[in-house]
Amino acid sequence: MKPRVPDTIKEKQQVQMGALKLGNQISLNAIVPSTENPRKHFDPSELEALADSIRTYGVISPITLRNHPEKPGYYRIIAGERRYHAAKAAGLGEIPAYIRNQNDQHEDLERAFIENAHREDLNAYEQLVSTLHILERRLQKPQAEIIRNLQEAYRTPESQPELLEEYQKLTRVVKVPELGTFVTKRLPILNYHPTLLQLLQQGQLSMSSAVELNRLKHLSDEDFEGWIQRALVLSSKDLRTKINQFLAPSRKTQSVSALVKKAFGSSVRRMTPEDQSRLKELLQEVELLAAKYQS
Repeated sequence: MKPRVPDTIKEKQQVQMGALKLGNQISLNAIVPSTENPRKHFDPSELEALADSIRTYGVISPITLRNHPEKPGYYRIIAGERRYHAAKAAGLGEIPAYIRNQNDQHEDLERAFIENAHREDLNAYEQLVSTLHILERRLQKPQAEIIRNLQEAYRTPESQPELLEEYQKLTRVVKVPELGTFVTKRLPILNYHPTLLQLLQQGQLSMSSAVELNRLKHLSDEDFEGWIQRALVLSSKDLRTKINQFLAPSRKTQSVSALVKKAFGSSVRRMTPEDQSRLKELLQEVELLAAKYQS
């Protein structure tokens, strides 16, 4: 009797996995997400959309795992953490996976970085942190020294040949900005307000909004927090407009008499003294209210 030809995507996937060297169906309960994944936040709506796809078609592309160094019988994710979370949300008990035998944490970080970078899933902050970690491990130097060396390499390239070589290797495999842009545009992000960096890492704030908010770092903590709350509900374009207005040079507030003249012209002379006094009080209140929100 001839074997039945698989006629569903899920069945074909299982046959393909069976033919793969090191291919397995691994229990989701035996998988531990990596703490070093450059991608720290996954958009809930995107995860749900992927979960819907997995419910219909299964997990098309296996994730990549490595034996967990501290938990026998468990695995750590090298690449495919989003598929892992979506498979859990879809109610799957297992997921197809490649298992690598080598135990190279440096390689794990680079593989995760490359996978996310090719999908353009990393914001500028995540890209910055991952790049620094990779250079730190490749060159076996502390991050502070790497940063200093990058700045030196930007000023005098011949002073840091080893660093430049490693940086060029990265640019050949992932979309990393050229060195000048990295030093002048990316490294300053490390000096952003800690709350901004936390929100960037959590995916609650876009990079463009963080750039705009950083223009207000001179404000008090209370005022800065108020702007952060605005940013969470505004588009980056609207946020930029409001910050530009806030930082624009203040226009001189018109005097009460000028406002009266503009509003009533010569007719104000025909008002009773009581009405003129009341009008003056009202206009002063308007001035005070306007000044409260004017900058």
